[in-house]
Amino acid sequence: MAIYKTGDTIRVTAIFYTFAGVITDCATMPTIKLYSADKVTVAVTGTVSRDDVGTYHADLTLPTAEGTYYVETAGVAESKPIIEREAINVRFSGMT
Repeated sequence: MAIYKTGDTIRVTAIFYTFAGVITDCATMPTIKLYSADKVTVAVTGTVSRDDVGTYHADLTLPTAEGTYYVETAGVAESKPIIEREAINVRFSGMT
C-alpha cells in the first residue's frame, strides 16, 4: 500500500492489455477515480488523457483528510470490462 501526503497531486497511469497480453486501446476513454474508505463515495474523478496505445493517465489531487482511499482504473477492451483497484494511505506527512 502506497503512502502519500494530503493535498499532493499524484499521476495515476493505467495500461490495458488483451487476454493475449497485447497492449490495446479501450473502446472508450477509461475512467480513473479515487474512492473514499467506504468504497462507495467518489472523492476525486480524474481527467483522463491517452498517452499511447492502451496507455492512459490522470492527475489526482488527494483529499486534505487523512485516511485510506482506493484508486480505481476502469475501461473496456475487446468488449470486456477491465477494472483494477489499489488501496493508498493519505497522511498529513509523507512519513509513516
